[in-house]
Amino acid sequence: MPRTKAALTNGKRSIQNRGAITKKKPKTKPTRKAPAAPPLEKYLIKRWPPESSLYFNNCAAWDEKKSSGNGSSLSDAAVSRLTTACPNLVHIDMESARDLMDAALLAICRNCPNVEYISIDGNGKKKGHIGGTALDTLRADKKLAKELRVLHLVDQPWSLNIAAMALSRSRKKLEIRTGDTHKWGDGIIGKCLGGKMDFDCGWGFARWYS
Repeated sequence: MPRTKAALTNGKRSIQNRGAITKKKPKTKPTRKAPAAPPLEKYLIKRWPPESSLYFNNCAAWDEKKSSGNGSSLSDAAVSRLTTACPNLVHIDMESARDLMDAALLAICRNCPNVEYISIDGNGKKKGHIGGTALDTLRADKKLAKELRVLHLVDQPWSLNIAAMALSRSRKKLEIRTGDTHKWGDGIIGKCLGGKMDFDCGWGFARWYS
């Protein structure tokens, strides 16, 4: 008997089955896939060398053509992470760190219990943002940073002087320096010690009031 042609439809076109014998496709050998790489863990600083001093220097010597004088953009969060990883710091000096606020100062005092020297300065062109709330906290809690001997907060808002005097009366042995510098060197620096404030105008300290 002759084979009948069966019409198969594939979409809109008609395909005639000619009775072709389809060959089985050879089985392909399964390829081995490389094992997936484990997910990268979030990088965290867990250990840090036991250094005792930290110094950030943003600007070189003043040069109107080479330096903008704006200072560094170190953030409060960065200082908090750094001091958490370095709890043994006793000397911290951050020059021209004009973006730091009271939160950075408190983070240093809380994370570095043996700190003795803290310097956070703005610069002669742009002031910092430490307003005094951190100093009020240090005055209220005498166990916080109890080893602190020098607090250098120059080129900050003038309102800081009130909080500095109050803290100086509470912590008699703590030396607090505030005031302003100038790019030509004629700034005024105030030193609070034992509830008394002296000013240095470039020719030595002079008692202003007590």
